[in-house]
Amino acid sequence: MKLSKQERIAAIVIVALIILVAGIFVFIKPNIETIGSTKATLKAKEDEYNADVAKVARKEELKKQILDTYDEGKNKADMFFPELTSYELDNEFRAFLSQCKANVMVEDMTVSEPTTASLGTSVYIPTQVQYALKDFVNQGTDTDITKTDPNLIRQAAIQLALGEPQTIGASTVKFTVKATDYNELMKFADEVNNYQKDENGNKTRKAIMLSGLAFEDVKANNEYDKQSEKILAEAEKAAAEVFKEKTGKTLAGSENKNTASDSDKEEESTELVEVYYTLDCSITFYSIERMQDPTEKLDAQDKAAGATTTTNTTNTSTTSAA
Repeated sequence: MKLSKQERIAAIVIVALIILVAGIFVFIKPNIETIGSTKATLKAKEDEYNADVAKVARKEELKKQILDTYDEGKNKADMFFPELTSYELDNEFRAFLSQCKANVMVEDMTVSEPTTASLGTSVYIPTQVQYALKDFVNQGTDTDITKTDPNLIRQAAIQLALGEPQTIGASTVKFTVKATDYNELMKFADEVNNYQKDENGNKTRKAIMLSGLAFEDVKANNEYDKQSEKILAEAEKAAAEVFKEKTGKTLAGSENKNTASDSDKEEESTELVEVYYTLDCSITFYSIERMQDPTEKLDAQDKAAGATTTTNTTNTSTTSAA
């Protein structure tokens, strides 16, 4: 079949269009997508590069901040102990006792192995009583002292700023302390607060905590008991006299009580009794390891960063030459 000239032209145009469309879908469109993907990758790499450049620009600033922070905090650990073995803890406790000026006697000492403890802050909040009449009298005003007392508000703010409790090392010594005067026990508690060690030419206050110092005034209790017995004896004697005056008879047992009371006084006057205040206490020695000097590690990182930069520059130059 012979095509006319117009038909041949139309067929050629159709074939050209088919080839053009096929070229677009087979060659041009994938390349366009590849170009778009490459541009996105290039943009991501540029952002990454810019971020790295910004980090490099801050390197010296960050290094200075790290070293300044280290200089500021490196001596904080001096207030704590290193991790103490049992025999080191024994020596530390004896060193504390050697500084103690309180007239006390320590017995039954038990030294523990090192463990951990939670170190945090505590705020004393007085007990508040709530009842309907109190709310009525205050006309609905909030009487919560934690919201109104300036000292408690300040303490709560400090507690919030210090953050959550931290777990640190701890070693505990349990012992019994005795004294003939409770004021000496109070001095002993003050010695815990004042404990310092000579280190590097400076006196450093150490982090230790005393637990279990709670006692009764035995002498005062004994004196109250004696006064109570004396008042009771005088009341019974007066009652016996009134009973005899009213009835003409002697109250049964009153003579024996008087005799016993007199004999007790004689024994009491001849016997010397020494009273000891005895308490079971413990002292915890807190430990934190000293912060390591970051200078050497920072210098190593600088050296590694310099080596990496040199390598990248060399590779780039090689690629460009190729």
